[in-house]
Amino acid sequence: PVYRTGQGDPTTELGLPPEGKASPSEIVTVLCDGTVFGTFVAHGDGWRTRANAWVLTLSREKPAAVAAPVPVAPVPAPTASTTVTPPAPAPQKDPRTLVYLASYKTAAAATQGFATLAKASSILAKQQPVTQAVDLGKKGKWVRLYGMAADEAERTTICKQVGKRVDECGARNRE
Repeated sequence: PVYRTGQGDPTTELGLPPEGKASPSEIVTVLCDGTVFGTFVAHGDGWRTRANAWVLTLSREKPAAVAAPVPVAPVPAPTASTTVTPPAPAPQKDPRTLVYLASYKTAAAATQGFATLAKASSILAKQQPVTQAVDLGKKGKWVRLYGMAADEAERTTICKQVGKRVDECGARNRE
């Protein structure tokens, strides 16, 4: 990873609506293979970062005391007549990522926009639209429209397929 440091506006870096005059904060951007992995903003006694729709605060507080381990009852050894059932596999996390497509004033307009973009993209044509309502303060309330990509290559392919129909296809920090 490559680390870049500098000063910046915390509300802009985290994609938050402006709250008056913000004083510059230390900004650390982490890049992996030239792609932004994460942006961290100094805040009080810790750091803030954006993860999808959440702004997380990473605190420098000391961890709480670790509780004593919980006693576990011994499990009898299986016998010839005992049937052992393996545990069910843990549910798999969806490995796909959101791809920002556009913002609309209404959910109906976003759905119509997705239908138009799906005609230009064979990948989007196989999906349902993903939307998220956001309040951008003075800019108003918007509905963000997303598609899903299996990886960075598919993300790039979607943006190439929709072409100039989308100004900011794949924009980061809008998840």
